[in-house]
Amino acid sequence: MAGSIYDVALAYLAMAGDEPQTPELRGMPPANLKDFEKTSDLSGLKVGVYRKYFQDADSEIVQSCDMALDLLSAAGAEIVEITIANLDAIRLSHLCTIASEFAQSMDKYFCHNSRWFAPETQVSLHMAGQMTSRDYISAQKVRAYTAQQMREIFQEVDVIALPSTGDFTPEIAPGSEETGEVNISILGRIMRFATLANFVGLPVSQRRSGTAEVGGKAIHADV
Repeated sequence: MAGSIYDVALAYLAMAGDEPQTPELRGMPPANLKDFEKTSDLSGLKVGVYRKYFQDADSEIVQSCDMALDLLSAAGAEIVEITIANLDAIRLSHLCTIASEFAQSMDKYFCHNSRWFAPETQVSLHMAGQMTSRDYISAQKVRAYTAQQMREIFQEVDVIALPSTGDFTPEIAPGSEETGEVNISILGRIMRFATLANFVGLPVSQRRSGTAEVGGKAIHADV
């Protein structure tokens, strides 16, 4: 989160670019802030869009993010159709990785007294505990594959555009303030587009693209 475009630029410089000491991030595009303030003319900017993935969201979100693409195109950006292969395997491997690492880091507390954790967190930790070392190692192979795929895609485009979420956050259910709530289905839809960047460490800039007609909830797009 940042208060201005200049703060975003500083954060981008700190996070973007090649990471020789991290195998899955080697070869990432170098940081480039040339003319970043000149947003009225985006000529030469190539924006990658994988339509099948981009449209896998609530129709109102897709419509709003499509309008954001139109604005980029009107400013001179080129919309380039791309394909991101094996997204289901990437999603499951990301889930295995983050759940396993979360469970391992919490082991010393969870084993001592699981009641320190909210009920929904206990469920997540118990589920993560069922994953094996074979699952985790297999997930890291998919992670390396995903990083290589991203390197190849970024040879063709400068950025990838996606909705920020696949669905709107639901209202808090009565009673869940005390007991918590486990809703894997809605959580998966909300986090649908976070997986790719989070799994391989891609920097993301998020911008509001509209407002939902019902409820007035914000809609955001990622690049």
